[in-house]
Amino acid sequence: MEIIAIIHICADSVRMIQIKLNRDNAYNLIEKYREPIDIFGKLDSNGNILSDAISSLITILKNFQSICEAKKVDKSIIIGTETLRSVSNSNIVVDLIKKKVGIPIELISEEQQCYYDMLSNSAFVEYPNGLIFDLSAGSFQLIHMKHRTMESFYSFPEGAIQLGHVFGDTSLSKEEKENKVNAIADRVIQQVPWLSKLENLPVIAMGRNIRYIARLDMYLRKYPLDIVHGYSIDIDRIDYLYENFNLEVLEDWEKHEDIEHDYNILLGAIFFTKTLLQKLSVSSITISGNGLKEGVFYNYLMKEKKLIIRSPLMHSIENIIKLMELDSLHAFQIRWLAMEIFTNIREVLNLPETTDIDLHQIVNTSALLHDSGSVINYYNHHHHSFWVILNSPICGLTHKELLMSAYIASFHRKNNSYITFEQYSEILTEDNINIIRKLGVILKLAESLDKRMDNVVKNIDFTITDTEIVMEISASIYLDMELRDASRILDEFETIIGKKLILK
Repeated sequence: MEIIAIIHICADSVRMIQIKLNRDNAYNLIEKYREPIDIFGKLDSNGNILSDAISSLITILKNFQSICEAKKVDKSIIIGTETLRSVSNSNIVVDLIKKKVGIPIELISEEQQCYYDMLSNSAFVEYPNGLIFDLSAGSFQLIHMKHRTMESFYSFPEGAIQLGHVFGDTSLSKEEKENKVNAIADRVIQQVPWLSKLENLPVIAMGRNIRYIARLDMYLRKYPLDIVHGYSIDIDRIDYLYENFNLEVLEDWEKHEDIEHDYNILLGAIFFTKTLLQKLSVSSITISGNGLKEGVFYNYLMKEKKLIIRSPLMHSIENIIKLMELDSLHAFQIRWLAMEIFTNIREVLNLPETTDIDLHQIVNTSALLHDSGSVINYYNHHHHSFWVILNSPICGLTHKELLMSAYIASFHRKNNSYITFEQYSEILTEDNINIIRKLGVILKLAESLDKRMDNVVKNIDFTITDTEIVMEISASIYLDMELRDASRILDEFETIIGKKLILK
């Protein structure tokens, strides 16, 4: 086992994540910390960080280091970005930190920062190509990701804090504030010529301020899932937030959620995001829950563990299977069985035409993680699987696909009449629910055919008539236990699928 700590010195805070890495390279976030610090507000006339700010920074880093020692952290990585790059005495600050704290700082370049941003998303979002939009506290990054590599990048040395200064300037009218931010957005577009060549690419937005925009929208909408990663928000909603966000809304929001955010900074971030997206003719963005620190961690995995993530979804699922010590042979057998049944009878399922979900990914996820609830309690573990899937770090699915996968997994055993959908009516349509019921009974059948969890089924031949689906099963042993268990769902199968099921 190995524990990695990654510390990022930002303009408004110092942040640390701790990730536990097991022997089989399965990993999970075990702790995160944030300490506020106003570095940009502690500069002298020559652009040097003042001594009291340096002392505060060193104290925070020492405290973080003592936490790392208590947690027996094996490796600590400290990175500095635009905040430290831009100050006149950065070399002195870096040397002092190394001397006082004992850990060297990696003062990364603009290109490195963009590369880590790209890595954090290439490994954890569904899109192989896209425009990554990172509004951090002290800078702004745009990255063109192509085939999960960084094609082009741009870093602008103004971020959410500077936008907050504009909107916090009481000497300016609302129109003057908007004109100033408009000018910043225009300058971004003028300085990035390759932006105009990008069309119809998904936009992946990241950064603490972007996540706050998403969380604000989720709060105002009363969105039923508390999941920021993968949340989509369109330009009209961002425009709505700008027009309706005020101190009263912020105060009410703070009463219901654990947030600490500056009103002017968030208002500036909302307006800048809206303005830039409008100028780029972007209709919506997808929120990434990952950031620079996750990119640094993935870079560590690539270099030190030779780990390459080709499929964010499969990587995250396999990581969960390892962490929970699930029966991987059984999980993959159920996936094969469920996918085999689904593929061969799909034409008779009368599924509605849809473009917003990937049914293969849904079947894949629900099958592989159908037993995940057993880590909570074996009894009624199908109930628990719903919540485990919904609250696990699964990447590469939309919120709708994740929710459907959770429901289907919860259908895999016993009676499912207890399940209701009303809570998630904003996300799931009646067509989605119909799909869940059909894929749910397929998963239940797959589970029956591996009752002894020994991968005995080797092949299935399908014959489909107007009234029947015949499955001729080849196995390494006589399937008395499996066929007996499957016989219990024959009536349910016929009711939901609309054809009689015959097993041979």
